[in-house]
Amino acid sequence: MESLVTVDDYSSPNHEDKISISGSSNLGMFMPAINMDQFYLDAAKGLGVVERILNSTDEQFQSRNFLLDAVLEFGIPLMSAKPFSPWLRAMNASGFGVFQYPTEFVDFLCQVIPLGIESAIEIGSFRGGSSYILAAVLQRANSRAQLTMVDIEDNLVCFDLFSQKLNLVKAIPSTSAEFYARQFDLVFVDGDHTFLGVLRDFANVGRFAKKALAFHDIHAHEFDSEDGGTVRAWNDIKQQLVSTHSILEFSHCPEDSLGIGLALMK
Repeated sequence: MESLVTVDDYSSPNHEDKISISGSSNLGMFMPAINMDQFYLDAAKGLGVVERILNSTDEQFQSRNFLLDAVLEFGIPLMSAKPFSPWLRAMNASGFGVFQYPTEFVDFLCQVIPLGIESAIEIGSFRGGSSYILAAVLQRANSRAQLTMVDIEDNLVCFDLFSQKLNLVKAIPSTSAEFYARQFDLVFVDGDHTFLGVLRDFANVGRFAKKALAFHDIHAHEFDSEDGGTVRAWNDIKQQLVSTHSILEFSHCPEDSLGIGLALMK
């Protein structure tokens, strides 16, 4: 029988090359490198949060405050980006965590919980922090829920640790093209932030979502130089969906940035 991997196993030198990550080519400017001195503590803390979500009572799980507390304890990466300054207390010194604006992410989660999602795909998983929380919430809502993680390069941190608790499928490296026309209950698009890149992910997988389709960075004007980037793409896509979907936007950032757009099948 294969032995389980624990946080302690990451203290051995042969694992160091797997978790000393400088950042992917398109997110490195925003994300710090993993700090090895703090990594073990943050990984253990994150796993504890996942277990608490999975074992939560119905009353806890239906509480926005419970989910927000869980996300904040799991933590967000340590970064100097001004939009994240209200969340300094939640930053992990290691650089590991949920790369989302916490309250936007929690309100998005609260909307998808009642849907009973069984199959989900995330286009753009980077280090996996957001993926692990998303997977835990979906799995608590529906024990059969499975999240497929897609990215062009493997920057995942602690996948073998978190996958012991979560129903995760690692499809990395890959792109949305390899899942063309596959139907998932939930599609979350957070990959290529160029205008054409977002449209490509929508055309390949997003438009086939059976219950819900979400996009990150719908107000991220820092990508406007990419032919309009994520802002233009979301504005175009939501116009295609308004007759068949309910459109929700979560935008809590004090600057005109970040944001999650959600389209729910009517």
